[in-house]
Amino acid sequence: MEEEKKQFEGFDPEPKSWDFPMIINGWVHKLSGSEFKILWYILRHTYGWQKDSDTISYNQFSYGIKKKDGIWLDKGTGLSRPSIKKAIDGLVKKGFLEVIKNKDEKGHNAIYGYKPKVKKVELGNPQVKKVNLKNPKLENFTTTIPINEEQSLTNNNIVHSLVNYFFELKGWADKDKSFYQKRKIIYSRFTRPAKELLNLCEQDLEEAKQCLKKIADWADSRELGWGIETTFKKWYELDLLKPKEKKPYYENNRAFQMSGKWWVLMPNGEKKEFAGSEKDFIYK
Repeated sequence: MEEEKKQFEGFDPEPKSWDFPMIINGWVHKLSGSEFKILWYILRHTYGWQKDSDTISYNQFSYGIKKKDGIWLDKGTGLSRPSIKKAIDGLVKKGFLEVIKNKDEKGHNAIYGYKPKVKKVELGNPQVKKVNLKNPKLENFTTTIPINEEQSLTNNNIVHSLVNYFFELKGWADKDKSFYQKRKIIYSRFTRPAKELLNLCEQDLEEAKQCLKKIADWADSRELGWGIETTFKKWYELDLLKPKEKKPYYENNRAFQMSGKWWVLMPNGEKKEFAGSEKDFIYK
């Protein structure tokens, strides 16, 4: 009740911001209040985190997202489920939004992702050269896009060094052209989030690399997908993220030590003393 009566205290003297697409300025009058709320929320969770799309539940749309440590990322839109559905349908019909149906573990279309609709751009722009996909290193990343005089070449080198390091962590470096084409991996797609991460790290390349390494170790040990943007979502938890500890198994059965002896837990729940060598264990 006190939360509902609480009045907005005002904007910070030096407000933090994210990139809100200016093209919306000429289209707000086409949207209902609910549609604008939902569109803003989706843009915040996609463009705001340098992502193309995001999976957002109706509960998150309505009530917001609360982290495991109890900190609220946001409080949602406050809309009811019928209002949320109506707003999403309206945004799709008006051309602002695309809905992505993701399959769950059973193969059902149960999880919905949302993507701001992007207008098509004609290819063949003579100002932009192709990236050498076989070895997407800095020396092979060439472009004729003009660089502002104020833009430092050193800063650009740092950005590309961070992207190259990201490719190494993902196992994408020094692959054949077909590898990148098959997975639709485009080098330039990762420069923007790399810049954002460097900004958070105050242009400290080594610190940015350490952040990526923490995310990589944590996610890979759990077989989770991850990207540069994952560091933004886990920013306040980075120091708490640890790789998953590998456990010993013998013939796919969990092994454990008790009273100085090794035991194997059988599928039926029975414990059997292990008479072999620890070299026989597989850790996973």
